[in-house]
Amino acid sequence: MTVPFQSLAQRHEVQLGSSSYLYELPLETALLARSPTPAVVISIFNSPISLEFIEETFSRFEAEDDVFNEHFTTGGLLIIQHSSEQQPSPILPGDVNEYFNARSTRILTLDNSIPEGPYFVLGQSLHQAWRLYLDSLSAFATAVLPADEQESEDAIRYQHFHAADLIYSTSGVPVPSRLYYKKTAAQPLAGVRVTIKDNMHLAGVTTGLGNRAYAELYDKQEVTSKYVRSFIEKRAIIMGKTKLSAFAGSEIPPNQCIDYFPPWNPRGFGYQGPSGSSSGAAASIAGYPWVDVALCTDTTGSLRHPASSHGTWGHRITWGAVSMENIVPAVPLYDNMGLLTRTPTLLQELLTAAGLITSIGKPNKLIYPTDWYPLANEGQQRMNEAFLSALESYLGIEHTKLSLKEEWSRTAPEDLRDISLDDFLDESAILVNGYFAYHTFDDFRREYPARFEKQPYVSPTHTALWERGEKITKKELDESLEKIRIFKDWFNRSIWNIGGDPDAATIMLVPQGRPGANYRDVVSMPAGGPNSGSYTPIFTTPVIRCPQLVVPIGQNPYESRVSGLTEYAPIMASIIGPSNSDATLVEVVAKVLDKAGWPSTILNGRLMFTKGDNERNAELPPEREL
Repeated sequence: MTVPFQSLAQRHEVQLGSSSYLYELPLETALLARSPTPAVVISIFNSPISLEFIEETFSRFEAEDDVFNEHFTTGGLLIIQHSSEQQPSPILPGDVNEYFNARSTRILTLDNSIPEGPYFVLGQSLHQAWRLYLDSLSAFATAVLPADEQESEDAIRYQHFHAADLIYSTSGVPVPSRLYYKKTAAQPLAGVRVTIKDNMHLAGVTTGLGNRAYAELYDKQEVTSKYVRSFIEKRAIIMGKTKLSAFAGSEIPPNQCIDYFPPWNPRGFGYQGPSGSSSGAAASIAGYPWVDVALCTDTTGSLRHPASSHGTWGHRITWGAVSMENIVPAVPLYDNMGLLTRTPTLLQELLTAAGLITSIGKPNKLIYPTDWYPLANEGQQRMNEAFLSALESYLGIEHTKLSLKEEWSRTAPEDLRDISLDDFLDESAILVNGYFAYHTFDDFRREYPARFEKQPYVSPTHTALWERGEKITKKELDESLEKIRIFKDWFNRSIWNIGGDPDAATIMLVPQGRPGANYRDVVSMPAGGPNSGSYTPIFTTPVIRCPQLVVPIGQNPYESRVSGLTEYAPIMASIIGPSNSDATLVEVVAKVLDKAGWPSTILNGRLMFTKGDNERNAELPPEREL
């Protein structure tokens, strides 16, 4: 952003003997800097100019901001802004004068109000300072900036930003100072740095969808996703679009990702698999402290798998609770918005900003599904049991062991009770997934050859998925849709007790994530093998359309064949609840971790938590240490 000095009343500093004086300088004759010069803007509204105040301000800037640093205070300008009613003394205190003389810094005053923080001056103009960060994990499909020309404040357009690093050949990502933004009731996300998955439209920017032919056909978009727009309206910073598997499907390195290099997972010495289509989103949260939020989607694990393998907080929002308008669909009946963060506090803020504040009350039933537990890995099971105990302690209840298969045989529609749940669901959820994953892109397959007179390139993995989807008949689809409708209605009635006890508030623990190494250089098995059926934790959530929270709880050691060292894999817990229980899930888990004294903020880089000497290998927060 450029702020022309011409509109700002300004005074200039001059040295007379041992005293410094300030006087107004006609801006039409002032050339402040012939080359970009660092500047710092501070406000002295209702505060006197003193060295103590200035040093405290600089310390606050460094603590709150990653763009500001001490180099902005040397060899440039200090711009002190004040109110029109407040006239600073024309004589600077001696220690202030000495402080800035030693740093070759000139001082100006402004009768104006612009955001505090670091800037650059060129000529007579003041420019915001945006720091360039290296995308060393190759998480971004593209970095973006607000376009230079805006048609309207109500419809902000963006533009691609290109700045390659000579060593890594990856893009630089520009980020503005956090000091420019102040959260308000109307703008609760002001300054929050956000990445969006590259299946979400952003006006002025290409939606690539992980496929070069798709990007070539549809090019730059004229609209912005409605949900993304809600972030922009609340003054969040859209930093760029993150990589995904082609068509938001499932492509795994080293042999399945063809059009784009898959992101690096920073955990465990950097050679763990990215897992799932929202891999770029998860890498940006796990790897970069300068990213706050990653917006992504989840169909059949697109968010949940990457959140688990990267060790981040992840939340799949209740199906239909937020708009999916202008987001490229994969399987519309399953697709939903997902949020990735490093803290539950920020997740709560995001849900509140979206109006997802409905509470089902403090849960009074906690289900432990014995069809899916115990887990095979002892360490993973032990940590999930510890989390279960922490839930019980906070909620003041004991968990209920329940086999959904047995419950189905007792309470399913009478004519279906003799059919096992596995046999009833069979491949129904898989067939729905395959049918829509193919037919959603009918227009793409028709429009591309019509325009370019050739077939679009699609990876062998996704081609195999489409070939299977093409064979699914409309009759098979309709039968499958009816089965998952029956299952959803039964689950709501018999498990969530919807329509029964009005005071019922049930949540369920579900398995999520791997217990150890998942190397990215292991060649995947060819697609098309036997399916595991539809009755799985990963399909249950989209089928019953409920929210799911993925929770970082610990770290499991393994011996890495890459580093030759003991590395630590993220261990996750996960809970689901009835539709629209999003806020309850996050609030409950945040309080559970707080009461248990477990860390809730994850680290960036190799480890999810600082190593600790306990069953979860996670150091307690300082205030909890004995």
